[in-house]
Amino acid sequence: MRQNESLAHTPSIAPTHAVTSTTTAASTTSQNTDTGTSKHLNKLKGFARAAGSKLKVSFRAMSRVVGKVPPLKSALEDLSDFVGILGDLVDEDEDLRRLFDEFQISAIGLGSHIASLGLDHEVLPIAESLNQHLQYVKQCQEQYSLPGSEVMKRAREIEQLLKQLEVAADRRSRENTTENLAETQRQRLSPVLQASYNSSYAMTIQRGRCTAGTRQALQMTLQDWVQAEDNPPEDPQLLTTNNTQLGSQTPPKVFWMNGMAGTGKTTIAYSLCEWLETHTSNNRLGASFFCSRTSSLCRSFDKVIPTIAYQLGNLSSVYKYALWKSLHDDPDAATREVRTQFDKLIVRPMESVVDANLNGALVVIDALDECENTYGAETILELLLTHAKDLPIKFFITSRPEPAIRDKILSSHRSLSSAFHLHDIDASIVQGDIQRYLAEALKNITPPPTEDQIIQLAKQSGKLFIYASTLVRYISPRSIRVPSKSRLQRILGMNTQHAQTGNGQLDSLYRELDQLYSTVLEIAFAEDLEDLERTIVRDILETVVCVKEPISVETLAGLLGYANEEVSYWLSCLHSVLHVPESGGLISALHASFPEYLLNPSRAGQMYCCDESQRNGTLARNCFDIMKLQLRFNICNLGSSFVADNDVPDLQVHVKHSISSALSYACRFWGDHLRVVRLPISNDFHDMLGDFLSVHFLFWIEVMNLTKYIGIAVATLHQARLWLQVTLLNEKNTALMSFRAKSEVCSVTILYDSTHILFVTRFGRTGIWNLYGGTPSFKPFRDQSGVNSVAISADGAVIVTGTNYNTIVIYDGHRNTLLHTFETYSDKDELSSVAISQVSPIYVASGHSSNTIRLWDVVSKTKIAPVLKGHEGYINSIIFSPTCMRLASCSQDTTIRLWDHLCGTSMSQVLIGHGASVDTMAFSPNGALLVSGSSDKTIRLWDANTGSPFTQVFEGHTDGITSVAFSPDCNQVVSGSDDGAVQLWAVQTGKRVGQPFTRHAQRVSSVAFSPKGDYIVSSSGQTIQLWDASHCSASDEHATRRPPLTLSSDPTPCFCVAPFGGPQNQNHFSCNPNDRAILEVCL
Repeated sequence: MRQNESLAHTPSIAPTHAVTSTTTAASTTSQNTDTGTSKHLNKLKGFARAAGSKLKVSFRAMSRVVGKVPPLKSALEDLSDFVGILGDLVDEDEDLRRLFDEFQISAIGLGSHIASLGLDHEVLPIAESLNQHLQYVKQCQEQYSLPGSEVMKRAREIEQLLKQLEVAADRRSRENTTENLAETQRQRLSPVLQASYNSSYAMTIQRGRCTAGTRQALQMTLQDWVQAEDNPPEDPQLLTTNNTQLGSQTPPKVFWMNGMAGTGKTTIAYSLCEWLETHTSNNRLGASFFCSRTSSLCRSFDKVIPTIAYQLGNLSSVYKYALWKSLHDDPDAATREVRTQFDKLIVRPMESVVDANLNGALVVIDALDECENTYGAETILELLLTHAKDLPIKFFITSRPEPAIRDKILSSHRSLSSAFHLHDIDASIVQGDIQRYLAEALKNITPPPTEDQIIQLAKQSGKLFIYASTLVRYISPRSIRVPSKSRLQRILGMNTQHAQTGNGQLDSLYRELDQLYSTVLEIAFAEDLEDLERTIVRDILETVVCVKEPISVETLAGLLGYANEEVSYWLSCLHSVLHVPESGGLISALHASFPEYLLNPSRAGQMYCCDESQRNGTLARNCFDIMKLQLRFNICNLGSSFVADNDVPDLQVHVKHSISSALSYACRFWGDHLRVVRLPISNDFHDMLGDFLSVHFLFWIEVMNLTKYIGIAVATLHQARLWLQVTLLNEKNTALMSFRAKSEVCSVTILYDSTHILFVTRFGRTGIWNLYGGTPSFKPFRDQSGVNSVAISADGAVIVTGTNYNTIVIYDGHRNTLLHTFETYSDKDELSSVAISQVSPIYVASGHSSNTIRLWDVVSKTKIAPVLKGHEGYINSIIFSPTCMRLASCSQDTTIRLWDHLCGTSMSQVLIGHGASVDTMAFSPNGALLVSGSSDKTIRLWDANTGSPFTQVFEGHTDGITSVAFSPDCNQVVSGSDDGAVQLWAVQTGKRVGQPFTRHAQRVSSVAFSPKGDYIVSSSGQTIQLWDASHCSASDEHATRRPPLTLSSDPTPCFCVAPFGGPQNQNHFSCNPNDRAILEVCL
């Protein structure tokens, strides 16, 4: 204790260099030595002070940088004090110099990367050890002078810790650099941020969770599936409502929930996403993409995979790094076709990493059917089903039970016979949920509805939550005051007879919802309104339905030419069907079922129906007017055109001030609206387009660049070009053009670009005619004598011909090369017809004179057993359904047969009704209907799923029917006949639409619609005719009819076969009305 007290009052390190001597020489030497030592010591002290000062500054600066890591901040602050202690140890000069050098090197290295350090498992132990050493020295110095050797020992240990910290900082800095590069590359994915379940766009369209207490059993099922241990089987599985599947030991990787529009799919998906983020450990929501028809980005199928990949990168940094490497190899991977996207953005990165965060994470894709391209949606679904077993993540998908999606799933998993239909849930369960929802939503009206009234409203809603939510918005809208009591009584007084389907009737599946929408619109178009006021309401309503994205009140008013206040006022009566924000938000339809209702004449009726072509024509004209009025040179009044946009201060402020929202919309979407406009049109569209291109074009480019939409400018011009090419064919004559071949033409089609016609003659010659001038362009494949039937795949990639030599020849339609030849079995068993499936896998079917049908796999180049037998007469024609699930054949035995060929059975369903040979058939694009034509001069309609005939018989031709085809929207049928006439028919009524086209002098051999239903092409003898489908009489060029019915936004590919006149005169054609390819050939 005494020693310690003494040390506390003496210098911490005693000098030991002085040596005594009794001799003079020794004394002199000692004095010289002392003098040298003193100089050296002073020099060393100067060095210590300078080096120590620098180190103190460095460590204090670093302590401020790492404020987010408290233990490290404290250690660096104490290090600056420790440097001062070292500076006093001047005796051990060489060690001190080396130590200061090493400290300085560590400080320099550490300072370069110190900002990258965080409080992680590597840094924390180092910081704690530093603090222990420094606190020990500090406490000892406060009590007594620590021996120099101990200080140096601690200093060396601290220096080693600093080196470890430098290594950690360098590693983390490099990781941060990699992460920054990865993030930069990840931005190349151009994700759709609006597609996230809880994005700001979700607020715009009022997307939300289930009401408390509703859908509990279903939500529990989903939660149990998410939390089930992941033990994938050898083959991918699909989750269904089958309890044995849900309880299996190998939980499936894909859960498909389907239901009709309005059954609450999106709300359930939203609730699941919210639960995944808030009630599961480590956030099990991997990604969400909520498709929406109201958003151009959220309905783009080619954005689904890149957006999912982007969000998965937020969940797993390991996956994000692997994704970066993949994007480094192919920076444009996100712009590739969907299969390549999935391989490079999902499969490959996940194959190269192992991350617990990914295991069992859920990807949610809602409303897959609302993608703008059915083929794209099918492809995404196929990819998920194919790769699910090899991926660590799960997939939850919702959609309507569209045939293309439903059949894709069921055909991939043949052991499953049922899927989860929301609309098939026990009615009592759904009714209970809807009652709870209505009671909660209407509790604040005065007086609140009684229990009996809630029950009655729930009964009116049936199983449609959208009906219940529309009731709520009608009875008690959020932002305006209405007489809720009288509105409630009005709804309770509605006659709600349930819609009947089947039994030969084509009644709407949504009769009750349609009636509710009609009631809402009846209020909006009240009798006491003046005509001008009704016009304003109609303009607002139809514009909101037809615009290409949700728009603000300001944009809507600008497009219509009305005042903002006037638009806001009239919007108040449309709250039940439109989302109308209180201020500053975006207006849109509340549910996809409302635009479907309003654009369908058979549902909305003449009073409320919106003519889509006419309204888009109005919007296109308004866009041109707005651009003509507002576009000008240097619209933002920028000081110089030599300064890059990125260098212009507050550029976006200038843009917002100078470019109105209406002008921005007009510049982006005039081409989209123009594309929908159909004949007949007035010349002012051409004049407006010409004026725009010659006067305002460069100003338009400037606006597109300033608003950062220059990327879609080329696509807009391409839309205008295609529209112009088509409309310039002829605007006044019903028969647009005639072409003449050297021999009889048996089949024709309009190609995908709507500017060329593909034809086939009786002698097997093929060619393409340019619609501008009527001259042959080229032959798609070499002459082949003896061809008696032809079929083409949906994309034109595969062409199949059947010959009189009983061979089936497969061509590559793009490269004009022979792929394969199938040999049939007997010279006596003549080949009569061929057909090709329109979806993958690609099958070919062949009909034979032995009344049998054989199937062939194009990819494996093999025959598929068994041979299909059943007809008792010559098979005139065969066709695949749009989804390839069924095969139809018609025969001279007066019957049609439907074959479930994928089930590997030769059993068929027989359709009886015609009184003579059935010569032609066609499936509707959605696969729901089958139309047939017969030598008995009639056309019949059948339910393609059940085989039941509809009551309508289309009668009017005076001779046998040779060819039939559906319009792309399934609402019309066109027929050709031996009487030389081409006739349009309304599917709903079976009645003729207008007068027949009668310019053909001989029998009509083939008919087809153009991709968008604008034109009809027909062949007869050596002549091909192209007709304007908006006219119905070739004899009167001014004849008109009501506007065409609404086209489906994404029709399913359709394949048809049409035989004429028996075995010696067969004709086949196929069409794919999806704007990409529509091909149809035959003989």
